[in-house]
Amino acid sequence: MAILFPDKAQDFQTLSIVEQLVGNALGQLLERYQVRPVENARVIELTRHLLADIQPDDWNGWLHQFREVLKPFVQEFDDLYIHGPSSDLAQLRLLRDHGRMLLYYVDLEIAGHNGRSVIQSFLESFNYRGER
Repeated sequence: MAILFPDKAQDFQTLSIVEQLVGNALGQLLERYQVRPVENARVIELTRHLLADIQPDDWNGWLHQFREVLKPFVQEFDDLYIHGPSSDLAQLRLLRDHGRMLLYYVDLEIAGHNGRSVIQSFLESFNYRGER
């Protein structure tokens, strides 16, 4: 992604750190629900789908496609948080907030604003142990 959109490389670098922290923080929850990481082949397929009709300089086109892919996940995470067991609420909140942060970032970028501060704020919300 950073190759296609070099001016957004810092955003993707910060998002990569966020993804690692969130993944680590949600590890126990994912194990409990037997959720497995998406296989690399599926990630490649999804990425190709997102980039199928996108030119290297078509940031807005990519954002619109990504938003459509992201919206159902955000809704699912909201529902999980609302209906999940109380013992999982802290981790489900993190999952929900992570999805909402991504959607807010995309919405800001589509509106022509720099969304990097949203990613940075989310990253800074983790304490020194990687917890929110």
